[in-house]
Formats: sequence, C-alpha cells, structure tokens
Amino acid sequence: MGQIVSDMPCCAGQAPDETMETSVPTPPAPSAGVSSTPATQPYSAPAPQARAEPAPAPASGGSSGDAYSQESVVLLTAMGFSEADAKRGLQESGGNVEQAAAMLAAGGGSEDPKVEQIVAMGFTAQQAKDALDGYGGSVERAVDYLMNSS
Repeated sequence: MGQIVSDMPCCAGQAPDETMETSVPTPPAPSAGVSSTPATQPYSAPAPQARAEPAPAPASGGSSGDAYSQESVVLLTAMGFSEADAKRGLQESGGNVEQAAAMLAAGGGSEDPKVEQIVAMGFTAQQAKDALDGYGGSVERAVDYLMNSS
C-alpha cells in the first residue's frame, strides 16, 4: 500500500518550536451575574415561585374578628340564606362566598333544628324556612304544605 518516500519527518527536519504551550488553557473566571455552568450541561429552568393568595376582604360592619365583608353577607342573603347563616358560613369558609354558598346549600346553613329536619326530607333550606314562617313554626303543618304543593 503505502511506501515511505523519505526518511525525514513531516516537518522537513525543523526543530519543534519550544515557545508553544502544550497545556490546555484554563477558561477565564466568570464575571459577576454570569452563570459558571459549562455550555455542555443542559439548561435547567429556574424553579417556579409560589403565588400568594389574596387575603380575604376586611370586615366592613361586623366585629373586628370577621373575615368577610358586608357585601358578601348581602350576596348570600340574596341567595335566600338568613343573615346569621350567611355570616356563619362566611366565617367558616374564611370569607370565600362560593365556599360559604356551597356549604349552606348542602344543608350546613341552618342552626334551627326544625329547618334541618325539613331539609333532611329533601326540601331546600329556603323552602323549609318559608313554610315554617307561613305555618307558625309547626314542622308538621309546614311539611304537609310542602308535600302537597310539589
């Protein structure tokens, strides 16, 4: 295959240059604010920051310990809940109107055992309250009315 054409090395007999460095140079130190991550490592995104939840609206008419606004109470009473139930639901939900409404609608709204008894029969708290008001607080007459009016 290949034959040796000359006995001379490839540099034609020149002496090697002694002034050349044979070591690998070290990279310069990174400047302030620049990452020292080598370019061969994959990029990793910074960790996401946790978002702070907004604080509940301050009370605007209740006691200083209330975690809800009067506007929230008005919204819940407009949905048919009593003011006392609305305040209690807002207090228990930390001022969150949606959670308070869901809790109250699920039957956790009334402190009146008569209303709770009628709600347990499948009627809404508002239907129970209206029927009890219309029949002087009599559970039997209120249930009779609700059963016959459906």
